[in-house]
Amino acid sequence: NVRWKRPLRLLLGKKQWVAMSNVHVKGNKAEGANGGAVFLAYRADNKAEATFDKVFFERNEAANGGAIYVDAIGDPSRNTINITNSTFTENEATVSGNAITTASGKNVRINIINSLFFENENGNKAAVDLSNHRGSTYVLNSTFIGNDVAFEFGVEPARFALHNSVVSDGIEGTLSGSRNLQAGYNLLEDDLKCRSSGGSSGFCAREADNNEFLDAEAIKGLHEKKLSILCAEKDNE
Repeated sequence: NVRWKRPLRLLLGKKQWVAMSNVHVKGNKAEGANGGAVFLAYRADNKAEATFDKVFFERNEAANGGAIYVDAIGDPSRNTINITNSTFTENEATVSGNAITTASGKNVRINIINSLFFENENGNKAAVDLSNHRGSTYVLNSTFIGNDVAFEFGVEPARFALHNSVVSDGIEGTLSGSRNLQAGYNLLEDDLKCRSSGGSSGFCAREADNNEFLDAEAIKGLHEKKLSILCAEKDNE
C-alpha cells in the first residue's frame, strides 16, 4: 500500500510523460484540497501524457477528485490521461468527483480502459465528474457498479464515448447534442435507455446501437459477488 501526507503532485511539461503501475494507493487525504491521491497538472498545449496502469485506488479523500484531480495551466488541447486495468473503490469527495474530476474548462483527453469503479459513494456525487470538462472522454471495457452516479456532465460540450462497458449507476447532466455522444455494445441500467426518437438533452443509449438494458439491481447481482471478492483480496494484501 502507498500512502503520502499530501497528494502526489505531477506537473507535466512539453512532451513529457509519466506512468504509475502495479501500485495499491490507499487511505490518502487532501482535506479541503484537490486530488486525494494524485493532483495532475499539464502546462498548456504540450502533448504530455500520464498513464495509470494496474493501480488500485482505495479509500482516498479530497474536496474534489477523491482519487485523481486533473488541472492545467492555460488551455490544453493535446494532453492525455490514460487509466487502464485499474480499480477505484470507496473513494470520496466532499464537493465533486468521488473518484476523478477535472478543473473548470480544461480540454484534456481522458481514456478509461479495462477499469472498475466500485462503490465510490458520498452524497450523490459522480464517480467521474465531467461537469467542467471540455475535452474528449473515451470509456472502453469498463464497469461502474455501486457508485452514487457513474458520470456527471455539465453545460459545456463534452465528447463522450462509452463502449463494451457495464453501468448500473445513473448518468447525470446534459450533453449538447448527439454528435458528442457514442454508446454501443454496453450493458446499462434501464433508466439510461432512450425512450423516444426525439433524443434527449441528457445521456441516453439506443437499443439499435447494440446496447442491452437491465434493472440496476439485476446488473449488481450479476457482478457484485465477484467484485466483493476482488476488494477483499486487496484488503488482505
